[in-house]
Amino acid sequence: MLNQLPTYKKVGFFASILATILMTGGLVLMFAIPGASKNDSIIGMLLTVPIVIGFICMLVAYFTGGIVEAFRMALNIGKWGWLVVPFPADIFTGIIATILALYVFIAFPVVPMYKSCKNYVMENGGYIE
Repeated sequence: MLNQLPTYKKVGFFASILATILMTGGLVLMFAIPGASKNDSIIGMLLTVPIVIGFICMLVAYFTGGIVEAFRMALNIGKWGWLVVPFPADIFTGIIATILALYVFIAFPVVPMYKSCKNYVMENGGYIE
């Protein structure tokens, strides 16, 4: 699939993989090391570096074509939350499910970016290997 993508989509896809690894690893280490989440901790300050680099990679991934797919996937998740729950709570459930899905896609941009790349290949007459 990667050989059928233009360069900007390849950069976005690899940036999304790097962002997922750095942000997830940084957050796991931040909560796993005792005292790292305190404001005055040197370890906590050092662990924010991969999280910030991962956030920048996430922005690169979404600006190269994944943001539309992320919103579309989040709205579909919110729609299912709206359909499953009965009437009085369905509106709030749909809105909260959409917002939570967007927060998850901030930490894991590889999911919507992969779907965006797959849709690009399929629209241009390619095939998925």
